[in-house]
Amino acid sequence: MDDIRWCVQVCHGYDEDGQTESCVIFDTRDEAIQFIMDYLDELDVACETQEANNGVIRIWSTTTDQLIEL
Repeated sequence: MDDIRWCVQVCHGYDEDGQTESCVIFDTRDEAIQFIMDYLDELDVACETQEANNGVIRIWSTTTDQLIEL
């Protein structure tokens, strides 16, 4: 059986090609959740100095077809 991996994809802002996306893969759910929490903390700081863009955070594991969007 393959090891479970947790994927987090952050979609935010816009460039000339459309939405900017980045995806990071983690070994544990806790690491993935911590990444999201850190990202949201940084976003709070950035929003104090500039206008926030619409964005989506997606998280899923390699063992399921379920996708969670925040």
